[in-house]
Amino acid sequence: MRYTSMYIENMFSKYTCTVPNKFTLGELWYMIKGNRESFEFFGWIASKLEWRVLYVLARDEEGMLSKCKLRSFLKLRRLSRQFINISLSEPIY
Repeated sequence: MRYTSMYIENMFSKYTCTVPNKFTLGELWYMIKGNRESFEFFGWIASKLEWRVLYVLARDEEGMLSKCKLRSFLKLRRLSRQFINISLSEPIY
């Protein structure tokens, strides 16, 4: 899934209740449950694991995941995928 800035804005406006630009763990869990596909059990587990690892790595001292850190992580993930695609397409001598 490609995360555009509009999608991130909608995600934060719909699921954050405590602080407008930060996710708590409960709000993040609610967001994961709200966006899951029916009967895709592997996807449920993978998305919960991915978001949980992101939350543990990027949360602040108050235990919240900010919009700024989420955007920077998603940009880094997109850049790393582009780098991997470029490096795999070049022949190895």
